[in-house]
Amino acid sequence: MKFTKPLLVFVFTCQACLVSSAQGVGGLNQSSDPSVFETWVRTNSLRDFNENEGIVGELYLFENWTNGAVNLIGGTSFKNLNLRYNIYTDELIVKKEGLTKPIILEKNKIKSFTVVDPTSLEELTFTVQKVNNSNVFVQTIYLDKTGLFLQKSTKLIAADNNSQAYGSGQQFDKYVEDNKYYLKDKNSSELKEIKLKKSDVFSILNKKDLLNAYVKTNKLKIKNQDHLVKLLKYYDSL
Repeated sequence: MKFTKPLLVFVFTCQACLVSSAQGVGGLNQSSDPSVFETWVRTNSLRDFNENEGIVGELYLFENWTNGAVNLIGGTSFKNLNLRYNIYTDELIVKKEGLTKPIILEKNKIKSFTVVDPTSLEELTFTVQKVNNSNVFVQTIYLDKTGLFLQKSTKLIAADNNSQAYGSGQQFDKYVEDNKYYLKDKNSSELKEIKLKKSDVFSILNKKDLLNAYVKTNKLKIKNQDHLVKLLKYYDSL
């Protein structure tokens, strides 16, 4: 993904689902209900990479805006939106005809959102889930009695400034993939973080003898997401 000079994305109010601030934002129309405003305001740098700016890597789920829909808590839905999901800040950005600027939607008002993968044309669903006492967007990989979820994320690795004895030689700050998987057992509502490995999965699920036999018979590799989904489908059938 390429980055250019920063283009600040200011937050505007849009019904009760927007993130904004009650103070300090020039030209912002105030709401009669201060509770619709959050005390924090985030800005997103929509820019192409420039070597002089010193950052490379992926900041968004997809490089370009993609079609999608947002479902709010309470049942209200908005369809045919242009969405962009910032996986670094875990924020959903929308632009729509009639809005002068893109806006950041308030996560605590969102139940789920869907976006269309521009390459595969597959519809991806993300829900808001509680993880370690924080609300995060997670992609639903599999959901029946058990659930497998993926948090798309990236982290920033600082450039090597030669301050350490053994430098990495990395010339620029870099965003690198830092995805996390979560598993929910059918007897619990808690999402537990796992690595895609047998020991992590079996530490959460029951009937380990049956599962182990199924893995061996079907030559499943738990590090393969599709293989893990196949195992979970079997587990839910027991």
